[in-house]
Amino acid sequence: MNRSLPKSTLGWLTLACSLAAYSPAGAQSIITSWGLNSSGQLPGTIGNGVDAVSMSAGVAHTAVVLTDGSIRVWGSNEFGCVNAPKGSFAAVAAGDSHCIGLAANGSLVGWGKNTSNQCNVPSGSFIAIAAGGMHSAAIKARDGNAVCWGSNGSGQCNALVGPFTAITAGGWHTVALRSNGTAACWGWNAYGQCSAPGATMTQIDAGSQHTVGLKSNTTIVCWGSNFQGQCTAPAGPYVRVAAGEQFSVALRSDGRVIAWGLTSGALSYAPRGAFTQLTAGGAFIAVAGQMDADFDGDGMVTGIDLALLLASWGTPGADIDHDGTTAGGDLAVLLADWIFH
Repeated sequence: MNRSLPKSTLGWLTLACSLAAYSPAGAQSIITSWGLNSSGQLPGTIGNGVDAVSMSAGVAHTAVVLTDGSIRVWGSNEFGCVNAPKGSFAAVAAGDSHCIGLAANGSLVGWGKNTSNQCNVPSGSFIAIAAGGMHSAAIKARDGNAVCWGSNGSGQCNALVGPFTAITAGGWHTVALRSNGTAACWGWNAYGQCSAPGATMTQIDAGSQHTVGLKSNTTIVCWGSNFQGQCTAPAGPYVRVAAGEQFSVALRSDGRVIAWGLTSGALSYAPRGAFTQLTAGGAFIAVAGQMDADFDGDGMVTGIDLALLLASWGTPGADIDHDGTTAGGDLAVLLADWIFH
């Protein structure tokens, strides 16, 4: 995941949020998102009977693979990113203005902006994919080596020798995890984004000029540009990480979302909930899961949820701030989620 947010869009940061629910009660999944919504990139309703199994965000679009194998995309369609191909897919990667899909049979599909041939996918069978600023990457199923294509002005397509188990692409750099959990990097290194630490990691995600990694001990390590504090990670434990344009975000083991870096405005408040998947776009965050304050499971916090909170007052179900009691803090959580989301 990788982004290069135009300065002209920064003023559009609003307290916008789009929530998608599958059904009002007993929903399988809800996509909750917040941040910049200038192009409608915050996900919308995706229907009953399906769940989100893979999520990826670009500068101004969000792509999701559903349990039925189909892909849904929201946001800017200037270059055709919303026009997702038909078929059965296992994963999707969103770049700045293009997407790469990993089909269930291991083949690749690319769509969106293609000025640097970043959508001209190679043939073969692959196990992992990534989409960067104007380049793309994948890991071959045959030998675990990486292949990259598209813009190569900074060497971001000059892949090192694997084998690799995971891969991510930034604005002008690429990072892959070796089988021993260490990171290999290639491409632009002006801010140290290719100077990976020797830590053992289980997950990585690249922003425009930095990378965030989840260490095997559930703490976080970041490297690259830190002009906005995006590499100054708070203490864990964490289970998932993602990198935005100039910020980083992580999912705690208790389901809470923590963001750091350029997170003013709409990114400054994360709802409480038991979230699972996580992705970060140019200036927005999306997670899969339900907010604690969404009592009726419709994907939003309204007066109905307030009534349900009061009706369950004094019971464990009303303890949405998870402090062991039912008090004013629980009401404050619901009101905050109502206002901001």
